[in-house]
Amino acid sequence: MSLGALAKTLREQATTLQEKRVVAGFDGFVDELIVPIDERSDENTYTVIDSMDRFGKMISAASGRSSLNEIQIESIDAGGCSVNLSDALNHAGVRVDFFGTLGDPIHPAFNQFASECRSCSTWLDGHGLTLALEFKDGKYMLASMSDLAKVTPTLIEHKISDGVFAGKCADAELIVMNNWTLYPHMTACWDYLNEQVYSKLTHNPYIFIDLVNPSSRSKDDIMAMMDCLKRLNTHGRVILGLNLNEADILAGFIGVDEAHAEADKVLEQSKAICAHLDIYEVVTHGVSINCVAGVDYHADGVAGPYCEKPKKSTGAGDRFNAGYCLGLLLGVEPEQRLQLGVASSGYFIRNAKSATLSNMIEFIESWNA
Repeated sequence: MSLGALAKTLREQATTLQEKRVVAGFDGFVDELIVPIDERSDENTYTVIDSMDRFGKMISAASGRSSLNEIQIESIDAGGCSVNLSDALNHAGVRVDFFGTLGDPIHPAFNQFASECRSCSTWLDGHGLTLALEFKDGKYMLASMSDLAKVTPTLIEHKISDGVFAGKCADAELIVMNNWTLYPHMTACWDYLNEQVYSKLTHNPYIFIDLVNPSSRSKDDIMAMMDCLKRLNTHGRVILGLNLNEADILAGFIGVDEAHAEADKVLEQSKAICAHLDIYEVVTHGVSINCVAGVDYHADGVAGPYCEKPKKSTGAGDRFNAGYCLGLLLGVEPEQRLQLGVASSGYFIRNAKSATLSNMIEFIESWNA
């Protein structure tokens, strides 16, 4: 399918999207997007430190003495991998049933997001907090997760006792469970949900999972999580979404070489991870490298138009995942799912907001031209 044909498919199936059912969770973060100030001339005029390398050298130079750097808080936004993914699906026309850690009462940063979901439930009186320092060449995120240790199987048992979550899952074509790394007991929570809810499903839904960089977790934790993915795959089609760094980390734990962002090696690595985990798919994404590997098929070589000056990069990977999931719901081929991922993230980094379906169609047609 060409890009032009993909745009045509989106137009033709636009009205069907509101009928799709998606359940997503379980994270929720308040994101403070920050730029470090280099030099200020007056109240409204300043230059920023736009290089991670330079900022790192400034910190190193301050070793052994005190130092201070002014910051500018650009925005306070609703964040979290599942929140960002759900925001993108909501804007595309698929209204999500969301269950997450949004605070009780829900933090004001999530009010608009909650109003746009089909339904929105909070499972925790707290929420995560991310300070995201954005630079021209990347971003550096600091996450506060003290409240997140409260998410345990005991809490989940209490929250799903009314049957609402199980009922939503029974209708869902796609179940999203993102952000394993920052929730210390998430493997046990997944196992509990697998036994109490997913094992009772009869329709074999997609189960999309984004771990978030697992480098802070122990080898034992990561190996236990990977075993859990196999168990989840017995009741649904598990799709593991990874960025290039995360793929290299998991590869190291299963005895596969790092790919170092080399396209052919990334694909082979994705195939190896998928085979080792015995799951439905592994989707690996980067700025210019995107691929998917299933049991007996693959697609790669999809890279969108380059954006020299992204307006916002925090959350772009989640929008890629959302576009990919949109492709799953629409039933398009693996390559077109990757193209939708690229279109969703490409629009986001240029506009600092999720694309509507019309926005995505226009982006794809412009890309095609």
